[in-house]
Amino acid sequence: MKKILSILSVPGSVAEVGIALCYSLFSMLFLMFGYEDYLINRRWIVPAGCFCAIVVFHFLIGMTLGHVSRYFEGHPVLFGEMGCFFGIIYILGEESSWISRLWATEQADIYEVLLIFLILFYLWICPFFLMKKYGKTGALHYLFLLGFSFFVSIMNKMMSAGSEYALMAWEVPLWLTCAFLSGLLWHLLSAVWRKRAKESGKRRICLRRVCTTVLSGGIVFFLLVVVSGETGEQMLSPSPRRDEEGYYLLCSREGFEWFLDRINTKSEEPDINVRMTADIVLNDTSGWEKWEEQPPENAYKCMKAYRGHFDGDGHTLEGYYSAWELPIFATLEEQAAVTDLKIRKALFRSTYEKNRYEDDDGKVNVVPASALCYRNEGRIEGCDVEAIVLGDWGAGGIACINEGLMKDCRFTGTVESGRWSEEGDKEERWAVVNMNTGGICRSNGGSVENCRNEGTILSGVITDTHHMHYNCGGIVGSIREGGSVENCENLGHVESPQICGGIAGISSGEIRECSNAGEVHVDQKTVGYATSVITAGICASNGGLVDSCFSTGEVSVDQSSLSTCAPVYGIACNLDNTERGQTKNCYYLPGKAVQDYRQNGVYKLSAAQMAEVEMYIEAGQAARKGADLISDTYVISDVDSLELFSVFPDFPGTDRDDYIHLRLGPEQDTVYQVQSGDTLWGIAEKFYEDGMYHSVLMKEGKPVGETIYPGEEIVAPRLDRYLLCGSEEEGFGMAFCENASGNMCPTRYFMAKPVDWYYGDMEFAAGKGLEVLWPKEEEQGYGAAAGDIRILYYLDGNEEGDFFAGDWEETKEKIRESAKVCCGEGIESLRFYRYGLDGGEFLYGYSFRLYPDRCPFESTLRSEADGQTSARMQEALNCAVFYRLRKGFVAEFIGIEPVSGDMHVLERTRYFAARVADGPALPDTKYTEKDFYGWEDWAFGRLHNPFAAALEYSPDAECDPFMLVRGTQ
Repeated sequence: MKKILSILSVPGSVAEVGIALCYSLFSMLFLMFGYEDYLINRRWIVPAGCFCAIVVFHFLIGMTLGHVSRYFEGHPVLFGEMGCFFGIIYILGEESSWISRLWATEQADIYEVLLIFLILFYLWICPFFLMKKYGKTGALHYLFLLGFSFFVSIMNKMMSAGSEYALMAWEVPLWLTCAFLSGLLWHLLSAVWRKRAKESGKRRICLRRVCTTVLSGGIVFFLLVVVSGETGEQMLSPSPRRDEEGYYLLCSREGFEWFLDRINTKSEEPDINVRMTADIVLNDTSGWEKWEEQPPENAYKCMKAYRGHFDGDGHTLEGYYSAWELPIFATLEEQAAVTDLKIRKALFRSTYEKNRYEDDDGKVNVVPASALCYRNEGRIEGCDVEAIVLGDWGAGGIACINEGLMKDCRFTGTVESGRWSEEGDKEERWAVVNMNTGGICRSNGGSVENCRNEGTILSGVITDTHHMHYNCGGIVGSIREGGSVENCENLGHVESPQICGGIAGISSGEIRECSNAGEVHVDQKTVGYATSVITAGICASNGGLVDSCFSTGEVSVDQSSLSTCAPVYGIACNLDNTERGQTKNCYYLPGKAVQDYRQNGVYKLSAAQMAEVEMYIEAGQAARKGADLISDTYVISDVDSLELFSVFPDFPGTDRDDYIHLRLGPEQDTVYQVQSGDTLWGIAEKFYEDGMYHSVLMKEGKPVGETIYPGEEIVAPRLDRYLLCGSEEEGFGMAFCENASGNMCPTRYFMAKPVDWYYGDMEFAAGKGLEVLWPKEEEQGYGAAAGDIRILYYLDGNEEGDFFAGDWEETKEKIRESAKVCCGEGIESLRFYRYGLDGGEFLYGYSFRLYPDRCPFESTLRSEADGQTSARMQEALNCAVFYRLRKGFVAEFIGIEPVSGDMHVLERTRYFAARVADGPALPDTKYTEKDFYGWEDWAFGRLHNPFAAALEYSPDAECDPFMLVRGTQ
């Protein structure tokens, strides 16, 4: 027993094994009890504990044997070897050390074998000397202790597998090797000291032993630092060869890994240039689409910052899989360029669990997913990416944020964002309100040119409680002010729950000469807040410029609830930014996108015309420059008119859906036999409500002359008239997304108005149940009017249906009676109109001129003025009234304008009423027949008394605009 204790007390022979054993035991205990953080972030704890344990171990054994001096003899050796141990820990902890990077690669297996041979050689020498000095017992005990130490080390490595601490399992064999070198140097230096002391006859002193220890440990530590640095790297890890331009040439996986490590660990060299000379395969790509569930063998860390030139030279990087859930590059700085690179069969993702962080305000954000880089400030040119890009929040196919240039790039594969779903009612504050997704980049403040998306771009919903905008585009999710997208093309499927465009979701920048041939679809999800559901061929929400673009792809929407605006646009929706959003010289296929409202600069083309769309675009560009080199056939201009056209006008860039068809007169040509006392004027009034139409009456296939005779047969032909739908309109007021049959449909509004008109309330005595439309004068402030015209309107339920249809002549007579009671001699030119509509309804109306100062009706306006009416209140008024009546729905429009005005009150009022959409009934009736002003002198309780309302009109009455759901008008 005493001999064994004596062996254990020899620090120069078994201290190394003891420290290795203690280190492994300490590490295993820390892992077992869940203190991995201490192993990684407080690495001094374990070696310090080992050192203290060995010191106590030697001291106790020395006390047992009765010669504590043995402890003090080995103490300097122990300190030297512990110095080496701390050196190893320091080197492995330094990111700039090639040794620390070496163990993360497959090359580590080769170096592991070499280390094992060195260790075995050292361990073979130790038992040999022990057996020589202490016999077989000492050698066997040493081997037993060694075996147990390695058993515990193996257990430690198994327990740490898959964790960041697994890298540190290399510290034990590395330390044993360095301890051998340190011990060998100590013995050599000690022999020199002993020989000199013997020759001089002087006793050995402790100082010499300490100096020997410091020298031996210091030399080994110095060698470790040198070998781990750049000199050692050049000796043991040679770099790829260079070409005549100084580019490092990459032709293998090892070369790419060298480049990746060089950028990440040589912070002073982020600008090295590399060029691929062959295709590089990083992983076996069979089943690569399932890597999210079954990761491949090799995973690679993101390069933090790069400002050199990575020249793919047309070669392919295949099988990339990210270890950090980040793209290949974090930031491409202003000087950086990645060119002519193909990425194939790669998977990139960013999860909420691993990439969630809080900003300085404590708000939660998640790093978006992308393939090539997170942020580009340099140049990405000629890159072709086939990948799966999965983001729990935002995502971009090639880049997340582009502030530089992306040119001649292509994306194929899948980009999917919004994959995370909020669980429960979390109290987190989110740092973003826009979830952007794009095929080329997520967000663009730079330039994207000549790029194409052929992939599938999808956006999901992460929450139904926090207000979030989901913006998705085939090329870019969002274009910021100053950003541009030019000559790009989308061929892929793009889908979002809210905002979706073939090129961009939202834009405050410029989109020029782009095209979309892919499917663009919004699948609305149920959320707890009002949303804008918009899908468009080019840009869903445009606050910038869309110029010379076209779309031939399907643009559609599936709705589950009302949207805050009309959802389908052939090119772009400008309504959220009417003061800035512009579209010019753009074209789409009307069969692929059912757009409710015409826009300036946006034109419809037939399939045959679309085959020549480049000619139309060139002609439009040339016309703006004043050139006339291209045929006028391809030049389309904006047109807007309130004219009632007698024949279908078919303006270029429009189709039949852009016109409202009004039928005048009988449903079919009707033969009438002239009666005694008939006049042409009277017959025209009978059939057309207006004697001015006498010129259309026919006799024997020819226009009737000036003379007719009783018994003659004349023909009253059916007349078709057309109103061109206005350009730059928006829906307002009540909306529906369920048609009369009960099926869901895209959001439609019952009414439409020009975007340069307000709608709201007018403060006047007859205002109950009435709201008002008036033209904008924005230079004079919000709500200011550009003229004195006012068009009052009213929508409500209507159980009676069309109560004018029974006897239109009787209805007209009742209206005349009310006019006489209210206006007396103050009314002139009362004329009636009735038009048939395609849906089976009729548009009823009448117009008149009113002289308020001649009317017997005592209006509140004049009584409050004590009879002293102003000149403006005395002015004659032109008035027009039109109705839409059907089962469950009534719409009423009363237009009033001073005679001196020039805003065509008759035409505008007729248009507003004709523009009312066919739709479902309104479920409730808000008002009774005695609710309206002037009801006593009016025969129709479901309608307002237009004569009483007109007499209360004042151009100075205050009008207050309503707030749109999406903001101010």
